[in-house]
Amino acid sequence: MGPKEDLVLVDTNVFVIDLRYKRDAYYKVSPAFLDHMVEKRNGFTTIVNLLELCGILSFDLAVQLLNCSNPTRTTTIVNKYS
Repeated sequence: MGPKEDLVLVDTNVFVIDLRYKRDAYYKVSPAFLDHMVEKRNGFTTIVNLLELCGILSFDLAVQLLNCSNPTRTTTIVNKYS
């Protein structure tokens, strides 16, 4: 068994800020945090968070964000760990 590693639960708000709220005070921090989670491979979210994200994004979501051939950071992370 290897060394103990901490897991980090990524809540819905981080994904929502990354995808929707470009003028939010945390917008510059959210992408860096998500990139760090991908690099460290210790971040996770729950199915409830994923469903909540889908519900939030279903309102006024731009068509290009629905197209996975042009993925955003969040869709890349979700696809990578699905």
